[in-house]
Amino acid sequence: MIRELLELSTEGKQFVLDASDTAVSLQESYKQLIGAEKLTIADVINKIIAYHEQLQEEQGGYDSE
Repeated sequence: MIRELLELSTEGKQFVLDASDTAVSLQESYKQLIGAEKLTIADVINKIIAYHEQLQEEQGGYDSE
């Protein structure tokens, strides 16, 4: 497997940190909105979707039919 390394500028690193902080904040907001149990279920569904999307990419994508 070939892995590529991406080096970020200082601004890019700050952007990633800010995005991560925002994601954590949103996660907490969602947890308060719908409850931790339902949020966990949503996380599971998202992981399943991501898994199947990755499988499709590895198999050459979706058919255009």
